[in-house]
Amino acid sequence: MRNPRLYYRLSGKFSPLAPALMLVATGAAAVIGCLYSVISYFIPFVYLNFLLALGCGLAVGGAGYWTVRAGKVRNSLLAIVAGVVLGLIGLYASWSAWVLALSGWEVLILSPTTMIEVLKIMAADGVWSAFGGTPTGWVLYVIWTVEALMIVGGSTLLSLGGCLASPFCEKCDQWITQILPAPQFENNIHKEDCIAQLEAGNFDYLNSFKSTPSGELEGHVKVELLQCPTCQSNHFLNVKIVDISFDQKNQKQTKNTEVVQHLVLDTASFEKVRQILDAHARAASTALPSAIPPEARAA
Repeated sequence: MRNPRLYYRLSGKFSPLAPALMLVATGAAAVIGCLYSVISYFIPFVYLNFLLALGCGLAVGGAGYWTVRAGKVRNSLLAIVAGVVLGLIGLYASWSAWVLALSGWEVLILSPTTMIEVLKIMAADGVWSAFGGTPTGWVLYVIWTVEALMIVGGSTLLSLGGCLASPFCEKCDQWITQILPAPQFENNIHKEDCIAQLEAGNFDYLNSFKSTPSGELEGHVKVELLQCPTCQSNHFLNVKIVDISFDQKNQKQTKNTEVVQHLVLDTASFEKVRQILDAHARAASTALPSAIPPEARAA
């Protein structure tokens, strides 16, 4: 079981510019919602509309992600609230635009109570047909609920992701995104053992890792060292398992499993881990020529 005190923790702070950036994102969410509904109205295909709803959620979420990152929001609750608010604005704007298009560009509804009454009427009669039928009643409500979850849920997840994507250096007032280069390793580690060893400060455990040439298609273990590029006094360690597979169409599928994420390192531990990783990198580069087939070297 992880010890949360050993990992990076959000400070709960945010930039004074965050509220202004939120207003900009609000306008963007409204525009995205309107575009989604107008496109859906003119291209009424069920499968395409499903993808458009997903795209709307991701686009609104992108606005939330930008707000959190640019606004330096280090508060998960505020990030979630921002994502929910932006998602609801995008959703409501999409409903308003859809009713506007459906009415021949004559009726623009801004009142939520009026919108609810209009949606009740639409649910009773149905407003579109698919597969030879017209959804009404609870079926239509279910469809609208799925649409709402895709837009609001996508927006919320991406906004929260912006808050959790990387640590923040409070001293230099910036996100820490610099990742030092490191070799990749064979996927032969035990997850719980790895967590226990690294949390205990036994970084010699990394010497047991076996490096493997980068670019290979099978799964591997990735070790990342992060540090603030300005003060170089905030250091973190990530370890993740990268599983690679191929689907029936031979399309590459990649799945990342976080083993250790943003483990805090002091300067001495950081230097020790970096030396270990550098030694692995040198060993991998030395062993690489011998791994090349003789016919390839002859060519």
